[in-house]
Formats: sequence, structure tokens, C-alpha cells
Amino acid sequence: MLRSNRILSLALAAAIGVALSGCAALGIPVPGASTVTPTPTATPAAFALDCPATVSSADLSVLLGADASAVATPPGITQTVAAAGPLALPAVGGSSCRWKHGTGTLTVQVLPHAAAAWKTLSEANPTVATPGADYDGGVSLGGNCALAPTVSCLTNVLVADAWLSVVLDTSAPGLTEAGFHDAVQRMLPPVTAALAKAPTPQAGAPLDCAAADLRAELQTAFALPGVTTLAVEPTFRIADGVILGPGVTLCQFQPTDDSGTGTGTYLGALSVLPGTAAAYEQLRAAVLAQDPSARSELMTVKGDQVPALVWSGTVERTSFASVDAMVGSRWIEFHSSDPDDTRSLAIVQWIAAKL
Repeated sequence: MLRSNRILSLALAAAIGVALSGCAALGIPVPGASTVTPTPTATPAAFALDCPATVSSADLSVLLGADASAVATPPGITQTVAAAGPLALPAVGGSSCRWKHGTGTLTVQVLPHAAAAWKTLSEANPTVATPGADYDGGVSLGGNCALAPTVSCLTNVLVADAWLSVVLDTSAPGLTEAGFHDAVQRMLPPVTAALAKAPTPQAGAPLDCAAADLRAELQTAFALPGVTTLAVEPTFRIADGVILGPGVTLCQFQPTDDSGTGTGTYLGALSVLPGTAAAYEQLRAAVLAQDPSARSELMTVKGDQVPALVWSGTVERTSFASVDAMVGSRWIEFHSSDPDDTRSLAIVQWIAAKL
């Protein structure tokens, strides 16, 4: 079943991140603990856009203004579940560039090897994935442009087998829709050149969100009468393309009552992302910068002691508990509306043992 983010607003309410503090934050074993670190699985070199080559200074000046500056850290890192957040793209081998000027922003994202996801999502969402601008070197679907009161433009382009997304919100004077598309056209050659070096994605199948053993484990860990999945529907955007990628899992769950009927309340979300640890480390750094109560917990996975990052807090007046761990080349995360983080930790440990 297609996985997506129609219910992601619920996930945002429970939302999250992860972290350690002190020595544990640096991956150093907790004093007095004996830790065996599993040998990391080798992963290919990450694909990366050359941001200055992708968008020239002249185009930046037109799109945002002469004083536009690059944004190194994507916003919202600690405000979304892992598989639906801004770090999911680099975690699965994609790359992005961001710039800002005042309240204006320009975001360029590329997901290599996304032709299958593009086809699936465009066919499932024909009213969204309508024909877009006529680019030389790419096929455009699902774009739109509003010019008042400020300029807000979006385009999706299939470049070879990669998904290019360009989103612009700006107050730059004199910018037209044609000017936006002209700038995107000039991005295609450098994007195409960068894609020639994109490694082959890791193979893998997503976990079955409705699997009986997974739901039983959740039922036991959270002491519930039962657990069921939250049905979701995909839309046509690059974030959904990430979720449909090889080995990516995004599951969302709700409790059931004694009759097995869903209660309509949100229990939690499970994310599994394949790829390098760089995105995971970026999340950890972001959480450490804002949450002094974050801590490390050790969990046993196939005989090894693996550190898990644990933190709790409140987003939009909703409490959450979040646990993340990098196990081999997989980033596993569970966060929940239940503030007892030992329950989320038990789920992460159980998932890690299955992978």
C-alpha cells in the first residue's frame, strides 16, 4: 500500500528528534558501561549538488535579491518524523540547496533514481500532477505559480531518472512566472551533470506497517487493548517520492478499543531510513543544541550494545517521547504521544533486531 503523509499533520503534533548529552552525545560510551559497537555497513559516497553551480549568483539576485545567502541547515529538523522530515532526502541519497533573503526562500531538491516513484505518484494523483512548464531536458508535472501578493512558485521536473523540485517564495520586484521557469531551465545542465555521479541506491523493502507481530509488539509495549495502522494517501511531491524509496518505512499507528475499533487518537510513528549516518548526525546535533535534557540509552541488538538517542518534549502543546538509533546503515526512529520513552525504546530495539 502506498505510504505518504496525509496524516503527517498528526505526526507533526507528536513530533520530534533525538539526542544525547555530554560524552554520550559524542558517541562515547556512558561511564561504567561496556559497549561493543557493530561494524558499520559500507555505504556509497553521498550524492551532492554543487549549489553555487546549480543556481548562479545572477539568478539568485533575480529570484531573491542581491543579498541572498545560503542556508546550511534545513528548517524544521526537530519538528517532523524522520521519514517525513527535511533530513529524509539526504538520508536516502538525495541532496538539496537552500537560500534566503529576508522572508524569501528558494529551495532546490534532487532525488536520484526516482523515476518509479514519479510514475506511481503521478498516476495516483492526476489532478495534482498536471503538465507543467516546457523545459528542455526534463519533463515537468505538478507545478504552479502565484504572483500576488508575493511570488510563490513550485515546479517538479523529471531529469533523466531523478526528481528535481524547486520551490520559491519571494518578494523580489519584477519577477514573472516566465522568469522563474527560465531560472529553472538554467539549473537543468548542472543538475544533470551532478546526477552522473549519483551512486546506486541501496536495495531493500519497507517493513509491513500492518504486520501482526509489529502491532502485537506495540500493543505489549504500550499496554493497549490493540493497535492498528492509520490509513494514509500519497500526493505528488518529492517528499512522497522519498517515502516510496527502496528500504524506506513510514508507519503511523493508533490504539484500538476492546472491540478492535480505532480510537481516532494518535499513538506514534515508526521511521526506517537506509543510507549514510550524516543525516542522523545532523539531527542529533540540532537536538543537542536545543534540548539539555536529551540522554543516551544502551540497547542490546543481536548481542551488541548500541546507543539510542532519547528525548522528550512538547510540540504545539502535545507531549512526545522520541527514540532514534543508527543500526548499521539504517536510521530507526519511533516517537509517540506517550511520554514514557522506555516504551518507544523497546520498539526501536525490537525493530533493530528484525533488520
